Amino acid sequence: MFFMSEKLSWEDLEIFFHVAESGGLSAAGRLTGLSPPTVGRRMLALEQRAGQSLFHRAQSG
Repeated sequence: MFFMSEKLSWEDLEIFFHVAESGGLSAAGRLTGLSPPTVGRRMLALEQRAGQSLFHRAQSG
C-alpha cells in the first residue's frame, strides 16, 4: 500500500523525471540548473515523502 506523509511538490516530480530520463544526478543537475548534491537531497526527500524507494542506486549511476 502507498502512503504519503506529505504532499509531493510538482518541482520535485519534475526533478525526478529528469533524473529518471537522464540516468543520473549530474545530468539532471545540468538540465535543472541544480548541483548534483542538491538533486540528490531533493530525491531523498521525495522518497521519504512517498514512503518508498524510487531509484536503484549503484556506483555507476
